[in-house]
Amino acid sequence: VLLPPASAQASPDPLGDLPHGVSPVARVAPAPLPTPSSWPFPDAFPETSGTGRLVEGAMEWTDFLYDDHGAHGLASTGYTGEGSPASQGTYAYPDGPARHNGADIFRAAVGKDAKASYWRVDWTTLVDANVPLAVFAFDTDDDAATGTSSWPAGAGLTSPGLDKGLVISAKGAWLQGIRVADTAVDLTANSFVVRLPDSVLPTEGRWKVRLASGLADPAGKGFAAVSGGSLPGQPPVYNVTFRDEDPASNSWMDKGQAAAIGSGDVSAYGTVVDWSALRARTTTPEVRRTGISMRWYPSSLPLGEGSYPNASNSDGGTTLQDYEPNLRSRPQPYSVYVPTTYDEAKPAKLTWILHSLGSIYTQYTAGPASDLKQFCEDRYSVCVMPEGRGPDLFWYDAGEYDLWQVWNRVATDYALDPTSTVVTGFSMGGCGSYSWPLAYPDVFAEAAPMAGITANKAYRFAIPSAVFPGSPEVSGLDFSPRYTAIGDQDPLVENARWMRFFIVQGLLDELVPVTQNIQMADRFQAFGQRYRLQLHPAEGHTEWYTKGMYGAIATNLENPHVAVRPGHVTYVWHPGRFHPEWGMPATGSFWVKEPVARQHADADLARIDATSGENPDPVVTTHVATSALASTDPSPALVREQTWTTGARAAASPTLVLTLTNVASLTIDLPGAGFAPTEWDTDVTVTTDGPSALELQGLSEAATLLLDGQPVTGRLVVPAGTHHVTLRRGGRSSADGLASGRLPATGSPGGAAVVGGLLLLLTAAVSRRRLATRPVSLL
Repeated sequence: VLLPPASAQASPDPLGDLPHGVSPVARVAPAPLPTPSSWPFPDAFPETSGTGRLVEGAMEWTDFLYDDHGAHGLASTGYTGEGSPASQGTYAYPDGPARHNGADIFRAAVGKDAKASYWRVDWTTLVDANVPLAVFAFDTDDDAATGTSSWPAGAGLTSPGLDKGLVISAKGAWLQGIRVADTAVDLTANSFVVRLPDSVLPTEGRWKVRLASGLADPAGKGFAAVSGGSLPGQPPVYNVTFRDEDPASNSWMDKGQAAAIGSGDVSAYGTVVDWSALRARTTTPEVRRTGISMRWYPSSLPLGEGSYPNASNSDGGTTLQDYEPNLRSRPQPYSVYVPTTYDEAKPAKLTWILHSLGSIYTQYTAGPASDLKQFCEDRYSVCVMPEGRGPDLFWYDAGEYDLWQVWNRVATDYALDPTSTVVTGFSMGGCGSYSWPLAYPDVFAEAAPMAGITANKAYRFAIPSAVFPGSPEVSGLDFSPRYTAIGDQDPLVENARWMRFFIVQGLLDELVPVTQNIQMADRFQAFGQRYRLQLHPAEGHTEWYTKGMYGAIATNLENPHVAVRPGHVTYVWHPGRFHPEWGMPATGSFWVKEPVARQHADADLARIDATSGENPDPVVTTHVATSALASTDPSPALVREQTWTTGARAAASPTLVLTLTNVASLTIDLPGAGFAPTEWDTDVTVTTDGPSALELQGLSEAATLLLDGQPVTGRLVVPAGTHHVTLRRGGRSSADGLASGRLPATGSPGGAAVVGGLLLLLTAAVSRRRLATRPVSLL
């Protein structure tokens, strides 16, 4: 099912579809890729891999990223050098400038002007122009019954109807074995462009065009041998484009390609070039699909080029993690599921589904289709599955930067409800489903970590060889000191006052200690916050993938909306987690904005607690219930849940109370906190452990400030201790007001007692009912 082009969407401006609290980098479109100077047509390539379009004289096609490993040969299954699920192809690259990705076709194009045709190949990685070689195979009458079948340049490929072949390397272009042109190499654009005058290559009618790539021999006229990983006689071709792929069980989207290259027959692939349409400068809309599609964007974060393997163990094996970006080139992939009922006039929910350690952006698209249907189709949600620059960044640093830039592209292309964003994920994705929403608590309405790590510490665990063949029986997860410091989520639980957490965990989990998630639930309960803890006594860790358990999570999401203008806001953060130099600073929460810490090492914490008397919250009564779900998918579960009912609000008062720890500066959005610009004088009580600069947004020009009774000129800096700031705004004088309502703290049973009690519930089958959980409106 195809969607209308982006230009026809009701809300093409992404700013309106982004929640207010997103990182600033999400509001800036990624920097476009350079256009090669020798290309006289627009750069309007599709952002969906496996698709093409016509644009003002050119046919422009986008291939799949990092799908450049040829046929299936000698390499074992399991983990590739990139530390991710193995591609179907097993060809290796030589060490050096190929960077494990040197023959990966990113995009391809054919153009036509009044005098010549143009043949373009863009490479995902192009450090040394002498590395790759591309071959175009032409069926110039689109008739498989004429011509030959064998490709030139020692490709080892066949396709019927082949009439001519064009070999392109940095050293030139050869048509039918005759050198006919120089190649315009653009190392900035990672591009090869060849211009062929009509006198050299006449172009009429409709052609079937195919394209393959590999490593160039020293002369640049033919394919070099595969560097390793191939069987004798297999073609030396790493990548074939002008093809689509079925996402099922297809991690790197090369399953069909690997089989075709292995057989040598690539007749199933190719695209038709209609020269009359190119001469007419016809333009067709970009293909954008409902259901699953693989997409790309040009990252603005410069990390070099190539696909970098993880570090090696002392025994010569490959580690599961090195905490470095593994996919370095600017084009970065992500996958998206768009409901078949999608209507741009009806904004959709947005659901982030984050992959686990050692996996990639296709983890969920390659799994059971029913799970994505429940997450996306049944909930009318656009579901986004990012790559995060590799398999092991735990959604920090470059991994988090990837999330924000993907969000920009998705918000540009689809109509989204900015108040209904949910994040979920398994294992490392569960870690991100804690850390991301807790760092940006006014962005997400709900979070659902599945078997998520909540404290990044060293673990030793067994890896089932049935899941990852060839893996060691016992492996290690030794977090970097940085991730150990910024990965402790316990102190950040206060941030989730206005968000529901749905925690799912196997009681027999051999990788993630079940006590971590029980302790997190205990903390949510102690702070009087909404949560659901669902324990599956019969499940371990890997069952979340092998049994396809994600759908059970989707059916229990509440799909609430982000709160609007709460009166009590707490924001605790790890300053070292953020990257202001990348446009990715700490953003605060709701009307507490732009916080900056005095101490910002990885191990440091900072905290802001702010209560607006002008906008008191409703009185909240908490309810804790336990139950057993005897028939939940895929196995019985034990549930503990805390819900809310809300009552009346306290009377408003013109007071603001701030308690600051390790806060150098922050901004208070007074209208967001409920203060009108000209109404009431306001008393602000500030308790801080060091000097804190305050910016008060929303004051009228006539407003004056007093610090402990003394007029303030210039910047407002509150010294350590407890101090009073008076805001005189020219309106009515303030009177003593009532304290605003706060969430009641409730006691929390210990983790062991919870597990024991829940097991008794299950054993006795006391209850099979599901708890009725409804979103609480706090608008």
